[in-house]
Amino acid sequence: MPVWGISASPLVYGEIVILLIGGSNGACVVASDTQTGKETWRALNDPCSYSSPMVVQQAGKDVLVCWTGANIAGLNPQSGEVYWIHRTEPSRMIINVPTPAFDRDRIFLTWFYDGSRMPKPALGKLAVEEMWRQCGANEQKTKALHSMITTPIIDGESIYGMDSNGRFRCLDAATGERIWESDRVVPYGRWATIHMVRNGDFVWIYSEDGEIIISQLARDGYHEISRAQLIEPTTDQD
Repeated sequence: MPVWGISASPLVYGEIVILLIGGSNGACVVASDTQTGKETWRALNDPCSYSSPMVVQQAGKDVLVCWTGANIAGLNPQSGEVYWIHRTEPSRMIINVPTPAFDRDRIFLTWFYDGSRMPKPALGKLAVEEMWRQCGANEQKTKALHSMITTPIIDGESIYGMDSNGRFRCLDAATGERIWESDRVVPYGRWATIHMVRNGDFVWIYSEDGEIIISQLARDGYHEISRAQLIEPTTDQD
């Protein structure tokens, strides 16, 4: 069991519900029938992480992408058959929370201690290869993104996300190099977190300070359209 329990969202796929639970005997990922709860398949001997599974299209097939505490893996969502597996074992401890960001032929991973990685699904086949990896000296001297919880967004050739210290960043998707950084979204603070939702040309941001922000994100910078306080926070982030 991970230190902070299980946080991965269940994923309903057809008539099954898929759970990342970190069970023993090959039950890191388990699928159960939605009507009866009966187990339909189990897969992987990996430890659990906090990241939610998702289904993407690869080589003309639905692929279940699961980022565990040791690997990112592509599975057949109907049977649990492992199509591919890519090692992502943490350097210090399991603390990968964001859902992988997927866009066409790229999967972006970011976690607190180990920075960012970009596995690339191989063209026309069920496999992956790593494009690049960026990791700072530690979680305070970061490179690319060392996200705590925030799931980033890939938009064309740019990646947008929240670093662990409260700095909102734009990265170049091809290299992971930083294009810009902004301190306007949330105050500086360790473990800073936001939640982002695309809405047409805008990105709506909900902050841990209880604010809702309408923004436009571009390679030339962060553009804030509107901001409103919805909920008053009860305490500051430590």
